[in-house]
Amino acid sequence: MKKVKSLWPYVLIGFVVLLFFFPVFKGEVPFPGDLLINQSPYKTQSYLGYQAGGYPNKAQDKDVMTEMYPWRSFSVSQVKKGVIPFWNPYNFSGNPQMADFQTAVFYPLNFLYLFLPFNVSWTILIMLQPFLAGIFMYLFLKKGIGLKDYSSFFGAIAFAFSSYITVWIEYTNIGSTIMFLPLALLFTKYFFNKINVVNFLGIILSLSFAILAGYIQGVFYIYVMCFFYYIFLLFNSKKSIKNYKKNLLFLISLVVPFLLTSFQILPTLLLFSQSSRSDYTLPQIEKILAPIAYWITGFFPDFFGNPATRNYWLDGTYIERVLYPGTVVLFFALYSIINKTKILERNFFAIVSLFSLVVATNLPFIKYLYIIPISVISTTVPTRELSIFIFSVIVLGAIGIDFFITEIKFKKLYAFFYFSFYVLIWGIVLILIKTSLSLSQNLKVTEHNLIVPTALIIFTIVAVFMKKINIKISLLILVLLLIFDLFYSFNKITPFTPVSLIYPQTEVSNFLKQNEGINRYWGYGSAYILPNFQTVDQTYSPEGNDALHVKNYGALVQSSIDSQFPKIIPRMEANIVSGYGTTDLKNNLYRQRILNLLGVKYVLNQNDLLTANLGPDLSTFPNNIYKLVWQNNTWQVYENLNVVPRFFITNNYVLSKNKSQTLSFIYDPSTD
Repeated sequence: MKKVKSLWPYVLIGFVVLLFFFPVFKGEVPFPGDLLINQSPYKTQSYLGYQAGGYPNKAQDKDVMTEMYPWRSFSVSQVKKGVIPFWNPYNFSGNPQMADFQTAVFYPLNFLYLFLPFNVSWTILIMLQPFLAGIFMYLFLKKGIGLKDYSSFFGAIAFAFSSYITVWIEYTNIGSTIMFLPLALLFTKYFFNKINVVNFLGIILSLSFAILAGYIQGVFYIYVMCFFYYIFLLFNSKKSIKNYKKNLLFLISLVVPFLLTSFQILPTLLLFSQSSRSDYTLPQIEKILAPIAYWITGFFPDFFGNPATRNYWLDGTYIERVLYPGTVVLFFALYSIINKTKILERNFFAIVSLFSLVVATNLPFIKYLYIIPISVISTTVPTRELSIFIFSVIVLGAIGIDFFITEIKFKKLYAFFYFSFYVLIWGIVLILIKTSLSLSQNLKVTEHNLIVPTALIIFTIVAVFMKKINIKISLLILVLLLIFDLFYSFNKITPFTPVSLIYPQTEVSNFLKQNEGINRYWGYGSAYILPNFQTVDQTYSPEGNDALHVKNYGALVQSSIDSQFPKIIPRMEANIVSGYGTTDLKNNLYRQRILNLLGVKYVLNQNDLLTANLGPDLSTFPNNIYKLVWQNNTWQVYENLNVVPRFFITNNYVLSKNKSQTLSFIYDPSTD
């Protein structure tokens, strides 16, 4: 009977996950199909009764539809054929697949794809992120730190659907990595207390799974947290400092995962050295870091609006700066700091939360930290360190509510000052709406978004004072407020879509699949199609979108602007220079040269004024270069008559001394 009762936290965590993912039971998939069908070529068709291009969307998770889903889809299709997906031939004129860390080809939980339909497995793996994050957090708080069942459950739910996991949940790799943080910390604590094979292997396996999940920046954070957590425990135990055997074994447990996953790490390092991924400049870092004013979103998550509701009014991205731990969580996190508690970890996570918040903020001299020549620091987005801030505050919140349960008398003065801060913010916002013409419109958005957090803090304080009447009711209200808070944010920003809207068939893509063969295509003007859709359609494009694409190839397609070796190569995209109008295509001979060289046999044209009876647009597509081969409604496909075959035999060659000379040969009209 005791064993059954001990299972209630795990069952409830699972129930909360099912509650948040209720659209799945309506046949929908956690995927931004609502945004997808508003892109070419899909936006020229109507879906589910909506006019073409008019389907409502949350404008979220663009990278999911252009990177994560296509890569996972391709990898799974290859593995099912018994082939390791080393190379993706569909974009960038071909690009390494397995070596790209984010593709997570060897992530162990991917085995689901081998037995279930792709979209079912995709959905389950996304749902497993909050479920396992919650389970691992519960175990860390309960077994690692020693909190009560309720406090551990509270922290588990807060972490499972924390703002950081929520905004990245459909990316699959980020949440799948960060969810191993509490598990790695748990085994670090276990190992510190007792050296045995289970605890040693626990550290190794949790770190190895995190590495293979495909988010290298998150792995770096997990390693740093485990290392400093161990150091913290070490300096709070005089005996362990001189236990050299244990300390050496711990360091070995951190190294072994890199050896076990070297089949992934070594190809990634090689690709990284040849990729377009470069260090951020100081001005870029300064722009990426969160402004200090953004700290207010720790209390009011949508203080500056929300992109899903089209009212985000601050420069920069919303999802890269989330730092909201939850209203109830933050209330008890700060409460844990002002009270004396016997929980050793309180001090550690208080320091970590403050440090991670500061180094993600655009404060004086902070930006100089990110010019340290370590790739995982200098080439990645610094505000993602806020994931550690959120995690640490949640741990503090669980410690705070644990203290609240056992304390005899709650400090009323704390509640008074805490609520006074909310009143102060309301006063400032209302005054500025009346007095600042430049900010009044934006602050009306802020005013609206203050309502829910304020209501939550009022109910939180009421629940706290209900402890005198009945502590069980008090705790029930607190956890319900937490779930409502997290659900409100999750439902607001997370897109779900009917299966029919996941890369639906279009007439133009069907034509290309049937006629393209191994040749490539390219969209001119408004017929531009986002890169990587081709990986799903299994058509071929010279363009692509990936942070780890080959730098030299990026330089080649970028040179289609003016034939010169580019001074700046885009970090993500490798696109042939775009063009518009009736003269741009035929006037840019460099673009035409690249189209020919890269085997682009078909060029797409899309114009809402086109009709079924309209013939070739000779002013844009001269008939000595292009031939109209297909037309349907607003789409046309032209065959490039000067295209070079994908492969051929040559009887001569020239040697170039450097990259610039290579380009001069390519663009020299006398070069065949």
